[in-house]
Amino acid sequence: MRYIFRFLFLHLLTCWIYLPAQAQDLQWEKQIVFDKPTEAISTIMLADNSYLLLGNKQIEGSLTKKLVIVKISPAQEIVWQKEIKGNGSYEAKKILLVGDDSYIIIANIKPENNTSYQGMIAKLNAEGDIIWEKVLSNGDLSLLEDALAHNDKIIAIGRTRTDRVSKAWFVSIDKEGSILQNKAIESEGTGYAKKIEVTDNNTLLIAGDAYISEKNTEDIWVLEVNRSNVTVISEYYVGGNKRDNIATIIPIKKGKNWIWAQSESFTTSKQPVLLQTDKKGKIRKQINIEIVGSMAQYGVKDDDNNTLLVTNNNEDCYVFKYDKNGKQLWQTKLSKRNAQQISYKSSGEVMIVGKSYENPNSTAMWIASLGEHQEGFQDKQKPSIKVDIPEVVLDANFILEGKVFDNKGVLEVRVNDKPIPFIPTTGDFNTNITLEEGDNNIKITVTDAANNIAEQVYKVSYKRRSEDVEKRIAFIVGNSVYESLNSLESPKKDATDIAEALQQADFETIVLKDLSKTVMDSLFEKFLHKVKTENYQTALFYYSGHGMEADGKPYALPTDVEGRTLTRREADALCFNIEDANAKLKDITSVSIIVLDACRERLTRGGKIEQNWKSDYSSPKGTFIAYATTSGMFAEDGLGTGNSAYTSVLLRHILVPNLTINQIFKRVREDVIKQYGEEHRPWDSDSMVGTDFYFIKK
Repeated sequence: MRYIFRFLFLHLLTCWIYLPAQAQDLQWEKQIVFDKPTEAISTIMLADNSYLLLGNKQIEGSLTKKLVIVKISPAQEIVWQKEIKGNGSYEAKKILLVGDDSYIIIANIKPENNTSYQGMIAKLNAEGDIIWEKVLSNGDLSLLEDALAHNDKIIAIGRTRTDRVSKAWFVSIDKEGSILQNKAIESEGTGYAKKIEVTDNNTLLIAGDAYISEKNTEDIWVLEVNRSNVTVISEYYVGGNKRDNIATIIPIKKGKNWIWAQSESFTTSKQPVLLQTDKKGKIRKQINIEIVGSMAQYGVKDDDNNTLLVTNNNEDCYVFKYDKNGKQLWQTKLSKRNAQQISYKSSGEVMIVGKSYENPNSTAMWIASLGEHQEGFQDKQKPSIKVDIPEVVLDANFILEGKVFDNKGVLEVRVNDKPIPFIPTTGDFNTNITLEEGDNNIKITVTDAANNIAEQVYKVSYKRRSEDVEKRIAFIVGNSVYESLNSLESPKKDATDIAEALQQADFETIVLKDLSKTVMDSLFEKFLHKVKTENYQTALFYYSGHGMEADGKPYALPTDVEGRTLTRREADALCFNIEDANAKLKDITSVSIIVLDACRERLTRGGKIEQNWKSDYSSPKGTFIAYATTSGMFAEDGLGTGNSAYTSVLLRHILVPNLTINQIFKRVREDVIKQYGEEHRPWDSDSMVGTDFYFIKK
């Protein structure tokens, strides 16, 4: 009998070990009741541990809403509350700290006697009074969805609609209210941007939804965008079978993201799903949330890369915590509550805001804490330090930037034992450090208001910049979907894979896909300006897509080119002229490389081809041109590998170390002919002078 009891005891112990740990009980919550229905949308924590809540107040008997802001003390008492009045109806979206005893609110406004919304960004002082307000639009309907403060700018995203065509909308504005950028994002698809984050490499990650008309579906849509000129570096779609709508995207690291979404493609019915994707959008993990009728709402990660999520189910909300591998750590239900936002504090405190249904007459603004922070809690936790320090820098004058966190407030920050200024409200700091050649130790010491001290030592190596340090950059285009020509299978993947290879060869890459003539010309001119002003020694232009020749001159075909026979003059007007592009590049760089994975035939009516052009365009001095095929011939599209015949071979050789560019492309030519036949023979033109060029030299 005792063996049976022993078995049962061990069995129960095992079950207890593997059950998800339950969240702590609700530490505190506060309901703010107005005379009309209200809900909290967003919150921030100030340096004195008080909270600001931004929310909506419904005007009874109408669809009109007003913005309300409430300040709550650390003891959960209302300090003040204000209503932002205006002529129209408002929809609150987010509140942000800007680090100078003021903050930014993001909202949408529908002015009186107007049927369409416009975006609104306003700066308020510490007492909640408006310093400045900007109403923005970029079409007949413009909606802001998310925003962040980054490098002294406020960046907001959403969607704009013109002639019933929706595009992602990007707005940047400085702290004084001057509009820096207001533009629709030119990209592969049209969609609705909902979430913005900063990636590890300081680009912008924008996520939203895109309607795919050919499939009559909605996909989850993810863009990586250059933050300076708002050009699309890469994009991918997730889903595509039914209706999939993103709630938020949570960057993990090294190109991996958690996508928190409402999906029909990945679940039996439309319900929340947590997807882990790589940088190409491939699903690595999938977690279905089995709560009937619930809707994915918001997500955030903590300092340990754990993921915190909220979902609403009728008048209840659920909070989940998953570790970085997707294992559920705990789950909590909050009855008669709906969450709009979840946030994480460095103390371990989890804050939730939304609305409470306990008031029998109307909903109330609601803020709650699931963390350790409570009255009488003795803070023994050390401050957190976040910095991004490269292992090697090439400039002795190094600017150290970082952020410090503590739930009681930061008292002092020291770098190498010297106190430096920091922003108490955000914890941001920066300071100049003069480095010695070789290894340098940087010690950061942070003291909080409870006299807890955190210390971190970082090592950075200064390598003196020499004149022979080469700067490389590549302009990469993959055109697959054409308006009047047949679509191609491989160019998008070709462009992505070539970019990854060139990055390993120390190239900075700009990856673009499905470009029209106007957009391609404009972006290439910006590329030339960057090459010239930033002194790049090597510039490479790679193109995969439809191509042609006219009078023996090569052209890349934009996606909006007409499918008919073109004269040389028409080709210059409607196509991208490779000869002109090469001439412009060679004038501003030491090394100019052109790689064309495209046909070299003559375009005829209906997109068919005549094989009657036999003249090769030779490269001018200081340049190297590589063609996927000989003049007058065609280049094979994807053959089941995802890449074209030419690029699939090029990817096998381009990173072989200690081979000159001539040796690499000779091997490519030999392998293409061997694998695909003489009719696929590549052709190169080399007019380089001086030393040999290596993609990788060890």
